[in-house]
Amino acid sequence: MSVLAKDLEILQVYLRGVMHRTEHAQTVRGTVLGLAGAVIFKGDPDSLEINARNDSLGNVMWFKINGRRFAIAYNHSTAKIEIRDRSQSGPALHAFDDKTPSAEIAAVFETL
Repeated sequence: MSVLAKDLEILQVYLRGVMHRTEHAQTVRGTVLGLAGAVIFKGDPDSLEINARNDSLGNVMWFKINGRRFAIAYNHSTAKIEIRDRSQSGPALHAFDDKTPSAEIAAVFETL
């Protein structure tokens, strides 16, 4: 199940939870915020969804750009955040960590 993030409060709750959970994954803390900004900037209106379980928001975020659906999720094996095509299990299109320059994140979102 997922919830549609149509207001800032839902997005803030989601990001606070993700930032809390990244305390064990220090390699992506800044990346989380950069990707959130890129999604807000480039995402289609009313397309942002966040997975939810047991009245709690999870880690996966879905969004659309020009009608094409993407998922953002943390890959524990690589310790990077990935943008995946269409779904959480779709092919990884891009991977980011805190070594990724913010200009690269912006450039990737220009191509999505």
